Amino acid sequence: MNEAAFVVTAASSQLPWTVAATALATLRGRTAVVYLSGGRSLPAGDPLRRAAETYLELRATARDPLPAARVAAHVRRLSDTHDLVLICGDEALLVSSGPGSATLSEVAALAGARVLLVVEDSPDGARHAALASAVLSVPLSLAAVGPGDSLERLVARPVARIPHRPPLEPGRIAAAAPTWLSPSLGGAPPPTPTPTATGPTPASRPHGPTVLAVVIAIVVALCMVADYCDVGPFTEDDASHSGSINYDESDLEPEPMRPTAARNCAPTGYPATHTTPDTATTDRVNAAWARIESRLHAIAPSAFGALRPPATPAEVAAVENRVGSALPADVVASLLRHNGVSPAASTFLPPYFDLLDTTGMTDVWGQYCALDDPNWQRHYLPIATGPDATCLFVIAGRGPDANPSLFVYDPEAGPPHTQRDGSLVALLEGVAKSLETGEPHHGDRPALGPNGTLTWGS
Repeated sequence: MNEAAFVVTAASSQLPWTVAATALATLRGRTAVVYLSGGRSLPAGDPLRRAAETYLELRATARDPLPAARVAAHVRRLSDTHDLVLICGDEALLVSSGPGSATLSEVAALAGARVLLVVEDSPDGARHAALASAVLSVPLSLAAVGPGDSLERLVARPVARIPHRPPLEPGRIAAAAPTWLSPSLGGAPPPTPTPTATGPTPASRPHGPTVLAVVIAIVVALCMVADYCDVGPFTEDDASHSGSINYDESDLEPEPMRPTAARNCAPTGYPATHTTPDTATTDRVNAAWARIESRLHAIAPSAFGALRPPATPAEVAAVENRVGSALPADVVASLLRHNGVSPAASTFLPPYFDLLDTTGMTDVWGQYCALDDPNWQRHYLPIATGPDATCLFVIAGRGPDANPSLFVYDPEAGPPHTQRDGSLVALLEGVAKSLETGEPHHGDRPALGPNGTLTWGS
């Protein structure tokens, strides 16, 4: 393993992953950031840009893809001159930034980098973490947004806890970093409780693993150096930044890139056909949502507040372009009403599903693609997730006039099966009726959860 290299990414682009990366940088000393771009750059004012001594942006294009070997070579070179090399990008862990380009997970495997995944402290975050752990071939660590209680039972446990609304100023991040990060990442050790002994405590011989853990913690603490550096941008074509490295890619020794299942879901490189919902479908979807909104506002205010604003047509088109296929009309109409539901309404659809937003759709789609399960196809698009990596999905690419069938997928249960409502709009109508009448929907009744959230139970 390259102990200086970390891939830092998040289960959702809405999580403060750059704050977590900045906290790590402030505790590790001289930091280089390698940013894999498929078209977007890390903003110049981002705290991570400001905390890095070296910022290297590698841009993938259709004519000039970005293979893992090229990125890994940069990481190795930067590791010789920096205390920490952070690898990140504008795509999720298992999604490449363009045709023929590597995913962050592939770069981690080839560069020997550990992965720090920022996830929400929620059942949805736990599912994201479990999927990532199942497909990665390198060590995975978690940074929880929140206390992290939902993640404690996972194999990969939280080594960092970031508040829901962290500060964005580098100085304040640096001051808080020792309390956010565990000692394994350079954070401060937890306070030692004062014993309340009533008499002499007999000496006991500590177990071998305990002694080893203490030694490791001491060595790690001595090796960590807290530092803060301002930054100037650094790109492959501009090595003028003071103290940066002049790169000549002809000197880099390429290594073969191992193919992974995620490549089967690499972007197609061409825009998909986009669905414009017909008036009848739009009216039917909007009518169902209006009934749901009315009842939630009256009986479950937290669930009502968790309904996200409408997606933009550009956000919907981005999903279609990523999958390479058009979405069913009722799915598009629903996204244009509400772009999913926040995790606060943790079981919005019966019996236990959360509606995804457009970013979540493509993120979860990429994670399922990487499972290398013959029962999963690239034109399956998740629209809601459930426990134990289950999901509701639709089949993209059938066209607006095709039957918009709804399916359930469970990686542990074999081939997908048809969901009983048959379509998203029919499911929304069933939810509306159940909320209005209190009658069960396929055996599940709506109920109020903690703090006015919505749950379902038999």
